[in-house]
Amino acid sequence: MTAEAAKPNTKWLDIANTIILAIASLLTAWNGYEATQWSGVQGEVTNAALATRFEATRAAGTGDRRYLIDIIVFASWLEATRSGDQEMAEFLKARFREEFVPAFNIWLASQPLTNPDAPSTPFVLQEYMPADLKRADNLEQKAADLTAEARQAAETSRNYVQNTLYVSIALFFTGLARTFEGRLPTIILLAVAGFLILFTLGNMALMPIA
Repeated sequence: MTAEAAKPNTKWLDIANTIILAIASLLTAWNGYEATQWSGVQGEVTNAALATRFEATRAAGTGDRRYLIDIIVFASWLEATRSGDQEMAEFLKARFREEFVPAFNIWLASQPLTNPDAPSTPFVLQEYMPADLKRADNLEQKAADLTAEARQAAETSRNYVQNTLYVSIALFFTGLARTFEGRLPTIILLAVAGFLILFTLGNMALMPIA
């Protein structure tokens, strides 16, 4: 059999090789692009998480200061009441912070000075929650959610980079297949390359797109 007669028998292998190379090139470009995009998403979300956590810390600091003010004024009121200084007690009561008043009124209605079952202080009641401390808790939760989102974006970026590795291996086997004259080694190498391409496509089908 002449070389001319043998060519048609391997032509389909050349076509398969070309197709795999074309698909692999497209997959390399796409996965590289997505990896870069998700890396950018990670950076943006991480920055947002840091900014949110900073706001939470600042709100918590403000809330703690106001909480301390409530404690000091309440303790002074309690001392004035116990000592019978009604004028001072009324003076201090008029200066309770607005957020503290509802919890104080509920606590006072429970007759704490005579009722052993009354709450120990207004601060243990659920009605007492300075807005800044509540805001700090909400911001901390938001920061935690953003941090989790950033980790997920980083994982997605790594997965896209991993896909490029699979495609690179497929390209290696495809290029290696061109160096063999025998059909069987060529078929095996192209089959491996094709499997890696299909595996990569399967991974991509399950991954989010930026």
